Amino acid sequence: MKKQSITQQQQIAPATVAALLEQSHKPLASHISVPTQTRSSTPEQLQEMSISFTKALNHITPTELLNHQTNDDSSQQSELNFGAPQIDLALPKGTFPVSGLHEFNPKYWRDQIAALTCTIALAVRQREQQQTTTPIYCFLSKEQTQLIQWVTTYQTSAFNLKPQDLIIITANHSDDLLWAIEETMHATNGAPIIAHFNLLDNLSAQRLSFLAKTQQNPCFVICNHKIDGPKHAHSQWTIHQHPESKTTIPSLYLSLNQTNKESTPLGWHLKWQQEQQRFAATREKSAQQSELTLH
Repeated sequence: MKKQSITQQQQIAPATVAALLEQSHKPLASHISVPTQTRSSTPEQLQEMSISFTKALNHITPTELLNHQTNDDSSQQSELNFGAPQIDLALPKGTFPVSGLHEFNPKYWRDQIAALTCTIALAVRQREQQQTTTPIYCFLSKEQTQLIQWVTTYQTSAFNLKPQDLIIITANHSDDLLWAIEETMHATNGAPIIAHFNLLDNLSAQRLSFLAKTQQNPCFVICNHKIDGPKHAHSQWTIHQHPESKTTIPSLYLSLNQTNKESTPLGWHLKWQQEQQRFAATREKSAQQSELTLH
């Protein structure tokens, strides 16, 4: 992925954005497509693009849900949880903050849907815990046709989500996707963010981590390859699908990649409980932690 400064993002003509973002809803999810024209843009053009993109979010998302402010009272949830005591009690305090970046690495190429399943389930659980109607924003590159088809065909119904509860945003290039994620975070405080990348560079991870914290967004990033360099994610997980799982919401294996190599790897077998909006989990006796992921 090419590294670019914020002022060197892809140029998207405002008129083109306004036209292409006026899209009809897919059967089970709302969809915004971010077009690309050139690889350079002026600050003035960036501002126009931002205004057009925010209008597109307003078109799909009720105005009262944009710029949502999170309360700071004692009842506010400070950490995400799975709802499974086997996991929640085992995680050190501060592992899974609501406002922060969390990295999910599919163990194999075929496990990308498993990772997407887990992150959507976590976002659904966070919405339930916070008792909010803020939509979930899912960012995918257009080349990920299998993931786009899967999430628009199955996922909203499987998690009891309405079309307005899950907004899919697609782009041709990862730079455009990053721009759209940042714009969405600025416009929607506290909204769950899910994004898929084949590879995410460290500078981009740092930017997403900073915005997730300041804008109070839970940000789940699925990366086929682990992010190199300094760790900006609050937690890092390896995930793959149970080989015998053939249901719409597959059962999963999830392991926490601990930075302390002397620590015992933590791994679980997960199953999503749709009615309870929580996970059921059993501890893996010998959780194996792989240094490399897929591919």
